[in-house]
Amino acid sequence: MDAQLPVICAKCHNGAKKTYNCDHTDYAEYCTECYTELHYYLTESGPGQDAQGAKRDSGDAP
Repeated sequence: MDAQLPVICAKCHNGAKKTYNCDHTDYAEYCTECYTELHYYLTESGPGQDAQGAKRDSGDAP
């Protein structure tokens, strides 16, 4: 039986037995907690906000 070393999360840098990646993480490995948090903010941010809740620049100059 091979002992699998934990993968290091690209966001929090903690070891994790299970990691996830997708285009939102630029295919970097995220632990379950960081991945869930990222997708929570992606789905909960309103229009005009990025994943961290900051307002996005719409590109319309006054």
